[in-house]
Amino acid sequence: MTSSNNNKDNLSEQSRAEQSRAELRTDHKNSYSDLSRKFKHIRVFTVILAIIVLIGALGAGYCGLKLYNKVQNNATTINSLQSQLIDFQSRLEAISPSLNDEEQKFIDNCDESHYNILFIGNSITRHGLADYWWSENRGMAASEDSKDYVHVVKSELGADAQTLKTLKPSATAVNCYAKNYYEWEKQSKDRAETYSLIDKYFSNGNNIDCVVLQLGENCDDTSTLESDYEALVNHIKNLASNSKILIVGEFWRDPDKDSAKKQAVSNTDTTFIDLSPIQDDPAYQAGKGTEVLGDDGTKHAIEHDGVAGHPGDKGMEWIAKAVVEGIEK
Repeated sequence: MTSSNNNKDNLSEQSRAEQSRAELRTDHKNSYSDLSRKFKHIRVFTVILAIIVLIGALGAGYCGLKLYNKVQNNATTINSLQSQLIDFQSRLEAISPSLNDEEQKFIDNCDESHYNILFIGNSITRHGLADYWWSENRGMAASEDSKDYVHVVKSELGADAQTLKTLKPSATAVNCYAKNYYEWEKQSKDRAETYSLIDKYFSNGNNIDCVVLQLGENCDDTSTLESDYEALVNHIKNLASNSKILIVGEFWRDPDKDSAKKQAVSNTDTTFIDLSPIQDDPAYQAGKGTEVLGDDGTKHAIEHDGVAGHPGDKGMEWIAKAVVEGIEK
């Protein structure tokens, strides 16, 4: 009996153990199913999130591309408008040229009470401010305003009342303006395109008594220099028929350019100012180390080779005397 009971107990324990294992397997399956469902949800969420991010990135990229294209288009439009504005300003300048105070004063004083001289030249006549030059009111490289050839001409003519009366009986003073016309020199073809830059000075053209042309040193293309000089002289004669015209020779020796100028003088009945006696002579050049007074009121030493090669005070005085002699002829 006891043995039989023991067997039943053993079977009962085995059944309970088997049931426990079955329940455990069921729990594991349920847990796995729960995890699988959660993982599936996470994967779906991740995919959705990735799609959203991708759509956002594509959208941002598209918007960025549109913005970039718009900026580029705007930049192109701005550049186009700027070019149109510059062209418009050039046309407006040609039609109704603007004048600074000094230019306006010259034009206003172009009357019978003044002997009126218009100097048209390059840096020897006038040069603007630069890193290597400190004045905008004189020719390079005079030590001060009063020492450049334009100012010396004005001073010498104005100091001799008898000479002034001989030149123009009604004149009591000298009125002059110096224009840097470098553009004419550097224009390799059709230099007449630059005339609008000087035409504004001839609004009282019949009252301009003398025009001094000091151009040529910066001409790289000299193939048409003679004919271009003749065309310029004839253009000025049309604007100021009563004016005496002087053509200044080269400061730096250049026989070809001087020859072209002399031929133009011969063909237009003008006066040639010969600078050959001082050409390439260092004694008439400023030289390095020479001190010049700047518009800022301080002295500066010339260190630039190009500036140093320009006429110093001695060279400017020589040119001025030659110009005065040419005017008085």
